Amino acid sequence: MRGHIERRGNGYRVTIHIGYAEDGTILRHRKTLSSKKSAEKYLRDKLAELETEGSIRARNRETFEQFLARWLDVCARQRVRQRTFEDYCWVVGRHLNGTELGREPLTAVTPVAIQERYSAMMAAGTGPHGVRKLHAVIRQALQQAVRWREIGVNPALSVDLPRIKRRPELKLISAADFPRFLAAVMEEARLAALWVLALATGMRPEEYLGLKWEDFSPTMRKVTIVRVLVRPLKVTSGKPSGYFEAPKTELSRRTLTLDPPVILMLKQHRAQQAAEKLAAGPAY
Repeated sequence: MRGHIERRGNGYRVTIHIGYAEDGTILRHRKTLSSKKSAEKYLRDKLAELETEGSIRARNRETFEQFLARWLDVCARQRVRQRTFEDYCWVVGRHLNGTELGREPLTAVTPVAIQERYSAMMAAGTGPHGVRKLHAVIRQALQQAVRWREIGVNPALSVDLPRIKRRPELKLISAADFPRFLAAVMEEARLAALWVLALATGMRPEEYLGLKWEDFSPTMRKVTIVRVLVRPLKVTSGKPSGYFEAPKTELSRRTLTLDPPVILMLKQHRAQQAAEKLAAGPAY
């Protein structure tokens, strides 16, 4: 890696050879400074920086969306959970592929181009959360491109994100509403035990929908959450639209104690289910 300084009018121009493009063209970095001393210092500092980083390899024929597909396949797929990976694929396919930003060469992606894509998304009705989801993917992917020495800096770090509006307060069921809720769920006896369990424990839908009888203690007094039901935004992996996986954190994997009325309903539901299974035979 070499560089030189030459006099240009009233200043001094620094030229540094930083590598080659795929077609063999020499890539150069140039900067003009006012004094020879400042030019010499700039040359030393820049050469030291480039020696540390290595030559930036240009991939002029690879578009941004092609790079994202490569990053998703060889990097993100191995690093994140299946649900997260599928969400990444969905948000890229929905909001970036086929757009002007997606067709840009990777080496030509700028903060302005990214900002314009986000503005277009907002104008089309995408909310701040949707923009931020795409940004999370873009930022990670471009940071990997920097580590792979395919670009020099991450343009996503210089982008402004839309402000998140404060969410309205959750409306919680009150103690006075319990009797009406119970009366309503008892009208649909098949699912009454499920709704009572959800209300009594505060489980999330993905938690109580992931339960199996083996997760309950023999006396039904305790239940342990060991899996959740995942419903991807879009099927991208050939898996069914819903599947089970372990909870994200150890805190989510927990054991809850059940009250006697809940235990009674669960036992009744299990007995009903056993009778249905016996009546249906192999077709169950």
